[in-house]
Amino acid sequence: MKIFVIILIAFFICSPLVWSQKAAAASEKSNISEPGQSVKNVIGADNQNKDSQLSASATEQVKTVTFEPASARDPFLSKDEIASIERMRQDEIKRIEQERKRLLDAERARLAELEEKRRRDEELRKNPAKEIIGRISIDGIVGSEAIINGKFRKIGDTVLGAKVTRVSDTSVTFVYKGQTFVKKIKISGIGVL
Repeated sequence: MKIFVIILIAFFICSPLVWSQKAAAASEKSNISEPGQSVKNVIGADNQNKDSQLSASATEQVKTVTFEPASARDPFLSKDEIASIERMRQDEIKRIEQERKRLLDAERARLAELEEKRRRDEELRKNPAKEIIGRISIDGIVGSEAIINGKFRKIGDTVLGAKVTRVSDTSVTFVYKGQTFVKKIKISGIGVL
């Protein structure tokens, strides 16, 4: 508390001295001719002089100076820190390149899959029976009936969407989506059944 009081007293004692020194300096600069002229007016006149000087210098061409260091190296980093940052930057570039390659490979695989699907769809459109031909097996023929996929079928029955239209001694004729195809009986080791 005593220190605060001392500082406060020193401020009040020094303040008039500072103002009187400023007033004396201002009066020397502006050559106060009137004894009644106040210090405030002198300081205000001094500020007006500075403003006029600034506006005059503003009309002159301003020369700008830019700092262009010889290298982009941060002067606050050590060589080890710079090397570490460079390694991290290289690792990041490598990671980004690997990710780009992975995405590119995935896109190529997706496009290849789409192309294969489009080709299969086109083939099935041209030859719809191809979709089920491999899934139908003729196990045997008994008179006008055939054993198809382990079950007895007669003319007019459907198997996997294909309609049985004819049964002969060695084959069965089907119609699937307007296309006719023939499946022959499986041949066992002994011969045709």
